[in-house]
Amino acid sequence: MSIPTTSKWQREYAAFRRLLPELRADYQGKFVAIHGEQVVDSGDDKIALALCVLGEVGNIDIHIGLVTDEPTPIARSGFALEIG
Repeated sequence: MSIPTTSKWQREYAAFRRLLPELRADYQGKFVAIHGEQVVDSGDDKIALALCVLGEVGNIDIHIGLVTDEPTPIARSGFALEIG
């Protein structure tokens, strides 16, 4: 019997949820990019932020989340983006 492992994206999302109370002080109303279970960048535009971070770290799983007091739905694109 194998033990299910968590994916990199799941770890990044869990880190976002864990860090959210602290993030509100500096990033309220902004999107943050989580990689390596820490904030690596932030911005006002989710897509621009994703493109910037993926351009820096490569085509790997990251989490982009909106820092807000309201719960936000989880959405995954389901496709890989090649940045060249």
